[in-house]
Amino acid sequence: MTRNPKFSEKELLRSFARMIRAKRTPARGVVTGVGDDTAVLRPKPNEDILVTTDILVENRHFRRRWFTGFELGWRLAAVNLSDIAAMGGRPDSGLLSLAIPPGVSGDYILAIERGVRDHLAKYGATVVGGNVSGIEDIILCDLTLVGSCPRGRAWHRKCRPGRDAILVVGRLGEARAGLDVLERGVRPSFAPALIRSFKRPQPRLDVSGRFRANRAIHGAIDISDGLSSDVINLCEKSGAGCEIDAAALPVSRPLRAYCAHYSRDPIDVVMNGGEDYALILAVDRGKADGLAKKIRSTLRVPAHVIGRFTREPGVYSLVDPHGRHHGFVQGGWDHLAGR
Repeated sequence: MTRNPKFSEKELLRSFARMIRAKRTPARGVVTGVGDDTAVLRPKPNEDILVTTDILVENRHFRRRWFTGFELGWRLAAVNLSDIAAMGGRPDSGLLSLAIPPGVSGDYILAIERGVRDHLAKYGATVVGGNVSGIEDIILCDLTLVGSCPRGRAWHRKCRPGRDAILVVGRLGEARAGLDVLERGVRPSFAPALIRSFKRPQPRLDVSGRFRANRAIHGAIDISDGLSSDVINLCEKSGAGCEIDAAALPVSRPLRAYCAHYSRDPIDVVMNGGEDYALILAVDRGKADGLAKKIRSTLRVPAHVIGRFTREPGVYSLVDPHGRHHGFVQGGWDHLAGR
C-alpha cells in the first residue's frame, strides 16, 4: 500500500507486528505468529477447530464519521467473536486484512488494528497475521477468527421440536435503535446506551465459556440479522416451528424511551432490529427457566425464556397478551438486499 502519505505497506506491517508483540497476549495454540508467510497453529488432539470470518464495508455496515479507528476494530472483532460464542467455543487467533483508500491517516489504520487486538486479547486470543491493500473510496475490514471447542461438543443450529424452549441471552433491539439515532444526528438522553450497543456489541463468550458443557443446551445461534430472521434460521435446520411470547420479549429502559420518543413499536424493533449479537439457545423446556436464572445471577447479563420450538415446520407465531397467534417472517437484515 503506497498511497497513504504516512505509511508504506512494509512500514504499516512492521507497525502492526510491533503492536501485536507489545501486547504480550498468551499465544494459545500458536507456534509461529506474525512475521512469517503463514501462521503455524497446533490444536490440541481433544479439540475441534472453529473458523469464522466477517467483513465490515464502509457505507454498508458503518460510516467512518461514526467510529474512531479503535471502535471500528473492536466492532470487527465482536462480530467474529460472537460466531465463536454461538458454537460454544473459545477464540484463539485471528487474521486481519484491511483495504484502505487514499486519505485515511496512518493513526486511524493502526487504531483499527489496536481495537481488534485489544478485543481479542480480552478473551485470550491474538492476531497472528493478515494483509493490507490499497483500494478506491471506502474502507474494507476483514477478520478471520480461529477458535476451538472440546471435540464433538460444538453447539449447532438445531433444536428438539416440541421439547426445547427458546432462551435469549443479551440485549435485543438496542443496536438497531442506536444506528437509527446515529443516522438522525440527534442525541436524546437515552441515546448513549443505544449507540454503545451498536458500536461496541458484547459477544456472549461469557455464556459459552461458563455453560458450554451444560447438557440442557441443545443448540444455538447468534443474533446478527435480527431475532425473527435468526430464530427461523435455527428452526429450518431442525424442521421446527416456533411460538414467541410477545410479553416475554425483553425491552430495556433505553429502548423503551427510544420507542416512545419516535413512536416505534418496541416489539417490532426487538424482533427485527439486527446486529444485537445476543444468543438464542435451544434449551430443555424443563430446565430453561432455571438456566436463565443462573445466567442472570452468575454473569449479570439479561437472559429470558421467550417461547418454545414446536413440531410445526414453517409455522412461526408471535403470541400476543390475549393469546392470539400472529405469523411472522424473517424481517431483519439481508446483506445483499439491505433491510
